[in-house]
Amino acid sequence: MKIINVTILLFTIHILLIFGYNLDTKNPLILKYKNSSYFGYSIILDKSVMIIGAPKDNYSVVGGSSVRPVEPGAVWKYVLKTGEWQQFTPGVTDDTGFIKDRSLTTLIMKKNGWFGASIAIQDDNDVLTVCAPRTSISLIVTILREQYKSNTMHGMCYTGKISTGELQIEDPNLSSYDFSVSLWFHPLRGFSVHYPSSLPSQDKNDNRMIMGSPKHGFVGSVRIDNQSNSVFLSYTDDVTQFGYAVSSGRFFDKNKLLYVGGGPGKNVVGQVAIIDPSVDPAIIISRLNGNNMGEYFGASLAVCDMNHDGLDDLIIGAPYWGNDNGRVYIYLGDAKGFSKSNIVLDGLLDDGLFGYAVTCGDLDADGFDDLIVGAPYGGDGMVYIYNGDSIISQEIEKNVQKVSVNSRIKTFGFSLSKPVDIDENGFPDLAVGAYKSGHAIILKSRPVIKTHFHVSTVPISLSQNSTNFLVKICVQHTERGLSRIQSFDLTLNVDKQFKRVNKSQIVLEYIPNWNMSIITEVCLNTTFYILENFEKNFFDPIDILVTHTFSRMKRLKNNETVECELCPIESKGVSSKIRQLALPFDLNCGSDKICTAILKLHANFDRNQSAWIIGSEDITYEVFISNHGEPAYSTEIIVELPRGIYLRSYLPSCDKYGDDSGILKIKCHVDEPLIINDTKKIAFILDMSRLNDGDLNGTYLNFIVSVKARSLNNGTYNISTPLLLLSHIVTVIEGTAKDEKYHYFLNDEATSNINFQHSYEVLKSGATPINKATLNVDVPTKFGDLEIIILTEVPNVRISGTTYECSVINIPGLDKEDIIPINLENFTKEHLRMTRNIKELPQKISSIYKTELENVTDYQVINLNCSSHNNISCGKIICDIPLLQNKKDSVVLQLKFSVDLKLLMDNIKYEEKKYIVSFTTQAWIEIIKPSLGPRKIAKVSTKFRQIEKLNRMYMWIIVGSVLLGLLVLFIIIIILWAMGFFRRDKKNVMESLKTNENTANLAESKDTKL
Repeated sequence: MKIINVTILLFTIHILLIFGYNLDTKNPLILKYKNSSYFGYSIILDKSVMIIGAPKDNYSVVGGSSVRPVEPGAVWKYVLKTGEWQQFTPGVTDDTGFIKDRSLTTLIMKKNGWFGASIAIQDDNDVLTVCAPRTSISLIVTILREQYKSNTMHGMCYTGKISTGELQIEDPNLSSYDFSVSLWFHPLRGFSVHYPSSLPSQDKNDNRMIMGSPKHGFVGSVRIDNQSNSVFLSYTDDVTQFGYAVSSGRFFDKNKLLYVGGGPGKNVVGQVAIIDPSVDPAIIISRLNGNNMGEYFGASLAVCDMNHDGLDDLIIGAPYWGNDNGRVYIYLGDAKGFSKSNIVLDGLLDDGLFGYAVTCGDLDADGFDDLIVGAPYGGDGMVYIYNGDSIISQEIEKNVQKVSVNSRIKTFGFSLSKPVDIDENGFPDLAVGAYKSGHAIILKSRPVIKTHFHVSTVPISLSQNSTNFLVKICVQHTERGLSRIQSFDLTLNVDKQFKRVNKSQIVLEYIPNWNMSIITEVCLNTTFYILENFEKNFFDPIDILVTHTFSRMKRLKNNETVECELCPIESKGVSSKIRQLALPFDLNCGSDKICTAILKLHANFDRNQSAWIIGSEDITYEVFISNHGEPAYSTEIIVELPRGIYLRSYLPSCDKYGDDSGILKIKCHVDEPLIINDTKKIAFILDMSRLNDGDLNGTYLNFIVSVKARSLNNGTYNISTPLLLLSHIVTVIEGTAKDEKYHYFLNDEATSNINFQHSYEVLKSGATPINKATLNVDVPTKFGDLEIIILTEVPNVRISGTTYECSVINIPGLDKEDIIPINLENFTKEHLRMTRNIKELPQKISSIYKTELENVTDYQVINLNCSSHNNISCGKIICDIPLLQNKKDSVVLQLKFSVDLKLLMDNIKYEEKKYIVSFTTQAWIEIIKPSLGPRKIAKVSTKFRQIEKLNRMYMWIIVGSVLLGLLVLFIIIIILWAMGFFRRDKKNVMESLKTNENTANLAESKDTKL
């Protein structure tokens, strides 16, 4: 077959590696051909070439104008080293043959034959077999010189040399085909094909090819080369499809080869038959049945030695299990035969068809074959790789490698090659087909290295005065059991938690020379220096963590570094190897190296006080710790504060934290170490501002102190210090009246609206705050049914500059119309009565004749107060006091009243007497929180004294008095006139004298000038 040029793209495409072992997914080899060809439908990897089936491909042009069949299918050979391509085809023209048993002439037609749907090679024998299972054969019979044709989708296989690409049709006369069954047509011969692996001592020609025909006789059969008859799994179940997949292995005896055939439709669950080819015809010696209806058990088969016992194990795919998730069953080979499979792998993706393709190979060369499973419809396709020994040890999920691709590749994992080492690095490589997008991908295996290294220090322990130490690391590498030092990095993390050395991380790099002779071990070392000012911690050793990686693989060639083409990886897929070493300090704790301390705790409050006044100043809590034994290392004091107590300040060596219950804890580190007879003091200034509930009076707060040390402690572990809480509140309430005494006239209209004012003030002292209280005032409002008292303003209480409105109960006012108050000093009759709304009263109402009472012995006293029971009804004023916190907080309440004395006097049936009306309010403060003892009461009284009213002066008396006065004035004026009182003689004389004096002065002046 000639070598021809075909447009195939080679490029790198993104492959996502979810978990990686030794497959190199960063640099895959991607081969791309046209989608319609189904390039990648089947795939085989040989040492020097890759064979890819394209069962819907057309032939390439072979000179001239040769007529080519439509989509006969083709197989492509790709030479790995040179990149050359060659197309294998079954030939351009249709073949002819003659069926002797049936006396029929045959025409083997290439059109739509699906050449390349199944392919197989014979190991190390340069033999390739390619089958076209949809090849149609026209059966021609001549009767009376007339030809009659009947077509059957028979299938045909071709065999030849891989090196030349020349394939010859096998048995064109169908002499090996079994026509004995009645339904012999449409067998799909060559749907599956397989060559067994040869043992080293065995002749390769003894390993005969097995071929599957899943529609032979409508039930399917397998045929072993050079056998006289086919093997049937069933003769009645027409959905069996026996021969859908075939394989071979040495399952029960290392020297006895057995064949395997799958019938995925048998009994609707599927069945796999184990066939003994040592007799002719071959016989079925064992059957394995599927478990679930429709799972297609036996649709794919693979054979390998997964447990490294020398016997092959059988892998069976059931791609339609579940919601087409797919499942894979593993049967371990045993001299006693297959037992029920106890290893099952399930696909996780719906419609993924996990197990559609399966194969095996020892990718990491650890002696255990690895299982490779395709799930071509899981997204754009996925391939799962299970390490052999992890399957046997039931650590499947821990070591599974999942490889998927981006959206440009479709049905990735539809076909899988048996892994083969194509780059001669000792590790098999994998080829994967993706027919829907026309791709074939090669994933090369990276060398797997087993790393052994150990870490040591000089010295092996440090004194507390040490300044440095040396770390030494010696590394060994083995590849497939042979020593081979690779380039590596060592990352040292030293004392990262406590940071007591000069470098907490350092990287050491080793690059071997290109032609370096084989060495078995490489040792590297570095020195670390202990910091002078580090936090003293000698109990914890210096932790040394060394990580070995192959992250930057290089070799020195001609004094230049060269990147490795396929970098090694650590065994079992781990990214690194880790070793850890602890470098201890000498603790000076005797020969037993065990430090036993005797710790003592003591605590008290400043000034040795045992009680605290709620609301007073903050206090200091002092804790003392001493040691009376061997050194105490990493000593910590934990102080648990009662709920509501916080810290005002604490030492930098302390840390505070809280728990879920809201209790604050403080952890303090004591100097390292605490030696014998040493005492340390730690003081805490407590923030007591939030502890303001006076109801806690008489309760105790417990401050708990505990000690922890890395050393053993044979002393005190914890103590408790009680603190007694006391409340101290002093309140004083005082009341005053603006005017304590008033006079009034009996039966005067002005007495119906007399205004007066009472004031109360509450003073608080003592440190404990009053969180809630009320100021209460009892006000007499009715005498019998007479409503004689009203409020003229809404009562407000003023607390430390803030005003709050009070509640009023059963006291009239503010919406009541009444008489405007009269000031008797400006009294006139026209002012006597005028209606008004109480809300429009002037701000200040003048009082009525306020004088001292002179003598009350002749007066009847009427007491209006809430203490008596003389038909008096009372109202109440309640003022809420939210908080009195400071020592000098005050509460001021002013009450403005109006009293109707006229109404009172008009309804008192006493003899004619003079009365004094005494109006008294009483107030008290009720402390609600904290609850205290008896309340204190203050009273304020205003007295109204009745006086005699002045007699009324008649108008004629006033007029007569005025006229008489005017007459007397007129007579006096006449008498004065007659006496010359109104004459001005003296004035005229004075003016004459003044004129004469001025004339004399003028004459004298003129004489002087002369």
